[in-house]
Amino acid sequence: NVTTWSYAFSETPASLHTIDLSRLVSENVTDTSDMFHGCLAETIVLGPGFTCSNVTDMEYMFCSATNLTSLDLQYFDPSSAKKINTLFRDCSALECLDLSGKNFSSATSWYSFYTNGPKTVNLTGTVFPEGFYQADEGPERIITGQNTSFSRAFFEYLPGGTWMLMDNQTLYTPGGYNAVNYPDRYSSGLYEAVQDVENGVLIRCSWNAEGTESVFDGEEHSLSCSLTAPAGCEMQF
Repeated sequence: NVTTWSYAFSETPASLHTIDLSRLVSENVTDTSDMFHGCLAETIVLGPGFTCSNVTDMEYMFCSATNLTSLDLQYFDPSSAKKINTLFRDCSALECLDLSGKNFSSATSWYSFYTNGPKTVNLTGTVFPEGFYQADEGPERIITGQNTSFSRAFFEYLPGGTWMLMDNQTLYTPGGYNAVNYPDRYSSGLYEAVQDVENGVLIRCSWNAEGTESVFDGEEHSLSCSLTAPAGCEMQF
């Protein structure tokens, strides 16, 4: 009859390498906020009974689990969650976060959802609420697919940098959104290009620009930068 697991494994020391919850059942649980906040385990195992399907508060659930390298969310069901703030924030050791097929459409607050978190996030078939976006430091790659549901705001506020779309070893720069200048500018070319690609990977590319600064004088300005395609890839503009 437990209804809350808030802070249950928070600040777990690094000496506990694995947290195995494969036998736990979450049927009556409605609050998992801060459950693994600051946990230093390397692996968290969530079994078929750990669905969290009735949980409404998930904020800070995995936040600052900085040693986490393995997290299988196969059975994880966030469809009832209202609060998903900082859910995966600072999970910086996690190479890939697989959220494919997950439904976050009930969420009403989501700030810093994966800030400074996983390097790659798989959002194929993921459903977010209208208006979902992450403007702060996010992943380097976002895997998308034909069944992924994004609001326009998601593309308006991609984390800072130049984003490209990779599909079949080809890189595209469809009006790549640049948050250094005009952070509120919408890049329709990027949005439309993503909608046209069935299976793609959004990649944030690093670049350096010396002697530049943000300009907000209402006039059009240009910024030159150089981009290098990874081995085996072709640049298209």
